[in-house]
Amino acid sequence: MPRVGGARCDVCGRVDYDTGNWSFVWRVFKLRGWTVERGRVYRCPDCSRAYRRALDNEAADREGAGHASE
Repeated sequence: MPRVGGARCDVCGRVDYDTGNWSFVWRVFKLRGWTVERGRVYRCPDCSRAYRRALDNEAADREGAGHASE
């Protein structure tokens, strides 16, 4: 009988489940857009996109600030 693997988003609390061994479930979550690191699933697709946007905006702000000081 396959095991059930689950993940809970550390940001919003969303929960998702799948069945199979942990390696399979880990890959399924990654393909669904969950942020997965070292076998730990911790950010749902929506929160992953928001986090990525925040990082991109921060990088753009830093880049813009660098040009303003020149």
